[in-house]
Amino acid sequence: MQADRLLITRPQAQSERFAQTCQRVFGPQMQIVISPVLKIVPRRTKIDLTGLTGLIFTSENGVRAFAALSHDRSLPAYCVGPRTADVARQIGFRATQGTGGAEALANQIAAAPTHGPLLHVHGVTVAGDIKGVLTQRGIPVRTQVIYDQLEYPLSKAAHDLLSEPAPVLLPVFSPRTATLLLPALVPARALLQIAAISPAVAVSLQKLHTARIDVAAQPDGASMLTSLIGLRDGASRLER
Repeated sequence: MQADRLLITRPQAQSERFAQTCQRVFGPQMQIVISPVLKIVPRRTKIDLTGLTGLIFTSENGVRAFAALSHDRSLPAYCVGPRTADVARQIGFRATQGTGGAEALANQIAAAPTHGPLLHVHGVTVAGDIKGVLTQRGIPVRTQVIYDQLEYPLSKAAHDLLSEPAPVLLPVFSPRTATLLLPALVPARALLQIAAISPAVAVSLQKLHTARIDVAAQPDGASMLTSLIGLRDGASRLER
């Protein structure tokens, strides 16, 4: 049975953008349900840039939240991946693009001619320990929470999708998203075909013994799409 149903649970703006890409790749027959489980809410806070030599962004949400709080674009921006770097450039930053993943970005910064101090702006929940890695390498880093990631319940349309005994493609983009989804996924009747953005996400979903889980080759949207294509093709081969 071909997987012609897709559930996307990223924050609304990212979900809509990823859905458009998936619709182009999979065609109009793909039923796509968007049901964010996190809502991004910038905090009302001041950002002190005094004495800094650079900023660290580990998500486009961090870039957008920073833009809502500060008009300063004078510092170089170290960005976790291509999408985050693109968003940073769009608002006026000189952005250095990482290859994907917090640890890889930390190693890239450590190899650059910078001595800090740097500021890592992020949400309440953050993956990886950039500050710890860079501090061990002798580069001082401050951190500041500038947005909240509020939990949001799955929609009725999402629950209906999961209740039917047919394949559902499900990209999961963070361990926290995996944790929030798990209570709805464990009793699901759907044949889950999950693309995990990292091994940590796959571990968070290990209770789903009947799900097919594929870890993306790189922690980025393009690799997640490739993973979904492979999962969909695999479901088709199983049916034949």
